[in-house]
Amino acid sequence: MRKIQTQDVFKLARIIKKADLKEKLKTALGQSTSISKIDNENLREQKTEELGISLIMLLMEACCDSEVETMIYELLEGITGKKIKEMELDELIETVNGIATENNLSSFFNMAGHLTI
Repeated sequence: MRKIQTQDVFKLARIIKKADLKEKLKTALGQSTSISKIDNENLREQKTEELGISLIMLLMEACCDSEVETMIYELLEGITGKKIKEMELDELIETVNGIATENNLSSFFNMAGHLTI
């Protein structure tokens, strides 16, 4: 698994636009401000991880559109180097958790959200 790169931000921006997720993402990302104010480092890390997973799950909900589904597979496969579509659910959850742990997902979604204007 690699760190999220600039190319991933633009891929995500296209997904957000295609799936019409901008307003839902704004709401979810509003939570990141309150998370950054938490003094307890363990709790802050836990809440950040939960937010990251929530954001990923929001994208997965967008998979009702097969084109969006394909775009999400391409994004996640580029980051992980794994065939996402062929994963068992437990492995997918572990993989998404790894992405959330290794990256600042709220910043990633925030940047991509601004690009969809």
